[in-house]
Amino acid sequence: MNRKIEILINILILPIISAGISSILGALILQKITTLIAKFKLKYWTAYKVAFLAFSGSYIVGFTIGIPAISIYSAVIAFLVQAAIYFIMLKHPETGSIRLGTACLISLVYLIVGGLIAFLIGFIATFAELQFR
Repeated sequence: MNRKIEILINILILPIISAGISSILGALILQKITTLIAKFKLKYWTAYKVAFLAFSGSYIVGFTIGIPAISIYSAVIAFLVQAAIYFIMLKHPETGSIRLGTACLISLVYLIVGGLIAFLIGFIATFAELQFR
């Protein structure tokens, strides 16, 4: 395969596909977190769009700055970008835009839940690999 095509796939195509797939579960998580913290329920399609943009925005900012995908710095970038996207895009049905503090709290809880899910998937995959040796 041509090296330029391989780079294009790894840098652009795979992250977009990954964002689309992970946003399916991310939208459900975002709906629950928003219901608990901001006291209103998002429609699934709105939650999906917000989750997709938050994931994509975090990736783009981290990649542009040159931060490795798995580092504490990428988590900080993801927190800030996601909080900004939540602040801009999430609208309470009665009061309009949510507060920045609420957006930061939603982003923090979302990252914690996402980190726990990633840890569990890694733990299960490691355990499964050891089981079949």
